[in-house]
Amino acid sequence: MAVEQMVGRVSYLRVHERGTGFGPPNDNLNDAEVIVRFDNNPSAFGFGLRPGDKMPAAQAMFALLQDAFSAGATVRIEYEKRPGCSNHYVLRVIRQT
Repeated sequence: MAVEQMVGRVSYLRVHERGTGFGPPNDNLNDAEVIVRFDNNPSAFGFGLRPGDKMPAAQAMFALLQDAFSAGATVRIEYEKRPGCSNHYVLRVIRQT
């Protein structure tokens, strides 16, 4: 797994029902209920909001993205790069100052 990062302002924030996925069949984020895009990058990034041990972190990442979207603030994400794909899974969200 290659971990990469990017910095930008949230331009698109979507939450949808589990299992509905996002993206074309060959680049789908099936395991993501939250989808985010940034003003300086055409890729989509996503993560799940499922009950379990990862849920508190996912809720905190979602809250950071909501706040950044509302405020027009810059955030940094670290994500798992999927070879040959333009949509990726978010591992961390960091609010920039």
